[in-house]
Amino acid sequence: MGQFTGKLSMLKTRQVETAMEVRERMNMQGEMTLLCKYWGHWRLSTKAERLDTYFKRKLESKRKQVAGVQTLFQTFATQIEANLDVEADDDDLGGHESRRRKRHSGSRSQGSLPRGTSVPLPDIHQKAAVAS
Repeated sequence: MGQFTGKLSMLKTRQVETAMEVRERMNMQGEMTLLCKYWGHWRLSTKAERLDTYFKRKLESKRKQVAGVQTLFQTFATQIEANLDVEADDDDLGGHESRRRKRHSGSRSQGSLPRGTSVPLPDIHQKAAVAS
């Protein structure tokens, strides 16, 4: 009977050790699962923050660019209005038609074609000649 009790106690200790090892592996696997879960959430939130700041900066630069273009158009419009006011004052004095004749006569003397004539365009479907 002493032998039987010795084997029984040895089996009991081996079973306890195996159970402890299984328990340790389960604990380790649970910790790794939690770590992966928190790591994934942290990675996702940092990526979202980074993208948020990137696109906010990009949007802000586009807004500044649009504001610059708007001011450019506003200054352009005020310059046009100022020039129209000056021309309206000149029209009251009677100098408008002489200025119009000068403008049109100058454009023809700079190489433009007479009315009704055109320049023939090259044939784009013609095969290019190969130089030999």
